Amino acid sequence: MTVVARLSVPAAEFELGAALAGVEYVEVELERVIPTGPEFVPFFWVRGASVESVDAALAEAEPIEDAEFVDRAGDALLYRCRCGRDDASVVTGLERAGLTLLSASGRGGRWTFDVRGDGWETVGAFREFCAANGIDVRLESMGPLGSAGDDADDRLTDAQAEALVAAHEAGYYDSPRRATLAEIADDLGISRQSLAERLKRGTHNLIEAMLAAGSGPNK
Repeated sequence: MTVVARLSVPAAEFELGAALAGVEYVEVELERVIPTGPEFVPFFWVRGASVESVDAALAEAEPIEDAEFVDRAGDALLYRCRCGRDDASVVTGLERAGLTLLSASGRGGRWTFDVRGDGWETVGAFREFCAANGIDVRLESMGPLGSAGDDADDRLTDAQAEALVAAHEAGYYDSPRRATLAEIADDLGISRQSLAERLKRGTHNLIEAMLAAGSGPNK
């Protein structure tokens, strides 16, 4: 089953976010990302900053090359550049996990990524990559493809998504189980009762979203 997820990392842990750390801006939004071996080529909009400040920041950023101001639309500046990446970068992690980057934006010191993958395990693989490389990733939301327009009460919340992924990664759903509710709840810093409720409600919302997306039996 195809899933979509929203993940976020501190701006300093994403190459472009780190490059623009010294620029006062409202928001940065990726327009398009083209992976090219050890590099990726992003087109991105910077809102609320001057051309001079962005040019200066990109010129001094070590992983950024061939940065070019392309166009302007109101207070939004369109740029493109070549950005180096290493084996521990966020873009490398997304690629290795089998996740497709749908959109990305930076605001308030964090970058948020909307991604699509073939199954829940792709999101888990990316989280494992981040943990292994010291990247502070946060799962904001997750659900089956097509669930984004569902009623708010039937969408997977951040807390439910975190609980479901943690339970899956810990082996709670394995047979035999490799972790108990109490152990997982302790890792998350919540009570066993709270975890059980999140798993129950999260499972319900996943099934509702799957059926609404036409992925249920006989669909």
